[in-house]
Amino acid sequence: MEKMHWLDVLEDYFGGVENLESYGDLDEKITDRESGRRFSFDEHLKGLVYALLSNQRSWIGIYEKIEEINELFYQFDTNRIKETDWSYFYDGIRNLKCGNVAIKKQMKTLHDNIRILEKIEKDYGTLDKFVTSAGANTIVSMISEKDAKYKLFCVGEALAWEYLRNVGVDGAKPDLHLRRFLSSDRMGTGSSGCATEKEVIEQVEQLSAKTGKKKWLIDALIWEYCRDGYDSICSKDPSCPDCVLKSYCKKKV
Repeated sequence: MEKMHWLDVLEDYFGGVENLESYGDLDEKITDRESGRRFSFDEHLKGLVYALLSNQRSWIGIYEKIEEINELFYQFDTNRIKETDWSYFYDGIRNLKCGNVAIKKQMKTLHDNIRILEKIEKDYGTLDKFVTSAGANTIVSMISEKDAKYKLFCVGEALAWEYLRNVGVDGAKPDLHLRRFLSSDRMGTGSSGCATEKEVIEQVEQLSAKTGKKKWLIDALIWEYCRDGYDSICSKDPSCPDCVLKSYCKKKV
């Protein structure tokens, strides 16, 4: 009998993708884009706000109140948001207990971010044309790197990835968890100790092609298996005896 792919083993470990904290409706959005759906300006703004709210906190608490959040932001009617003072959104998010350490600055700069999105739309025709005009990593750099032409306020690399995936762009964030996991001395072929960001991106693309799993899902399965404070199985100090991937791993215990 052919051995299961280790990604399938991880999926079984979590009891299915619907049990992943980051699951939400990402799969639906990405599938919809692949089927030809195009996202409006308002939907891009919603994707950005959702990404901001996910900053350094559990998405579950946000997702449970998503309808109230949508109502607070006028169902993401951009014109109405532009006419409303930032403090209204700040107070509303705090009352919903959906804030984070940066929420005040996020809401104070919301109108500034709308102006940047409008500039992008003017330059590219639509925001959809922009986010698909180059590889996802390039777009992430264009909106998150310091001094970038379209740098969004309060958006670093991680939140830029969240925004793109919220508008159906498939991709995997090459963070430290994935870089460790996909190194040549653990589960991958990248540089020993930590794969480079480029090596992670290439490996995820190869894994996606081989297994048919979307890149965001590969990212989510690995990240949730490794992240500190949760499963922490394959973190900096891995719990190898408890690992369901022992028979696949190159790490010498």
